[in-house]
Amino acid sequence: ARPGGTLGALYGTGFERIPEGATCVMPDGSVKDISGEILYENGYPVQNKTELRYLGDTQPDWKGGITMKFSYRGLKLSVAADGQFGGHAWSLSNSMFSYLGKLNNSLEGRYDGLVGKGYVYDSATGTYSPNTEVTEEIGTYYDRVYNRDNVESNIFSTSFIKLREVRLEYSLPKKWMEKTRFLRGVSVAVFGRNLAMWTRWPQYDPEIAALNGSTITTGFESGQFPMTRSYGFNVKLQFQNPAVMKNIRTLCLTTLLAAATIVSCQKLEEMNNNPNQITLGETAPSSLLQNLLYDGNWTLQYRSWRING
Repeated sequence: ARPGGTLGALYGTGFERIPEGATCVMPDGSVKDISGEILYENGYPVQNKTELRYLGDTQPDWKGGITMKFSYRGLKLSVAADGQFGGHAWSLSNSMFSYLGKLNNSLEGRYDGLVGKGYVYDSATGTYSPNTEVTEEIGTYYDRVYNRDNVESNIFSTSFIKLREVRLEYSLPKKWMEKTRFLRGVSVAVFGRNLAMWTRWPQYDPEIAALNGSTITTGFESGQFPMTRSYGFNVKLQFQNPAVMKNIRTLCLTTLLAAATIVSCQKLEEMNNNPNQITLGETAPSSLLQNLLYDGNWTLQYRSWRING
């Protein structure tokens, strides 16, 4: 940040720009104001590596979200979306992929060169003219445009709108529950998270940050993976008698303890039979119960089948 600026201001180097007030006589004889246009030399853009310019702000102008819920008889639909507008960030992925020729923005001129859009300066006459020179090395051209030191070319808006979650739930009719004599309610739901995104951010996900030591710094993308899209389902059972829930919990815990004991005994027997053999990835018997309780598959099943008393 600088005096009079904002806390999230982004500064960086960029192209060499033509001074304010400069003009150019065009081929048709007209005079054009070319203030701020890119300066070219020998067919390539010139980069100013010393001057730091203000290129944007990491902080968005505003953020917001909305959740809509609809219900009809036993059906419930919930839709959640959020977004932010304003804000900018620097993208390392865009820089690397672009000057290495991995993106569509580096297709132009790959085989026969190109003429960059800018102006050249004639020191003998002190005048500017449109660049007409064809690049000889297209790799050099895109390196000048997109290399990581050219911060200006790799700054993008982080505005986005995301469809964060959609959930559809169906509750069985209460008259069906009355016939069971022990259930008070049953509902089944399916859901999806991070389903869609609308943004002009070129790579992956605009919700990014970087680690600077132990500090999380916004405004810098350095190859982070986007949020994953996930799907799931949920079953909720409600019992008329709370004692049923207590008995189920006791049964689950007893089953887990018994399973852990069996597995521990099997591991001890394997260790006695093969005292010199160590299998990569196996744990000591003392931690088997913890591993069993926190096993990924069991945890997913437990979270998917919720039992409320």
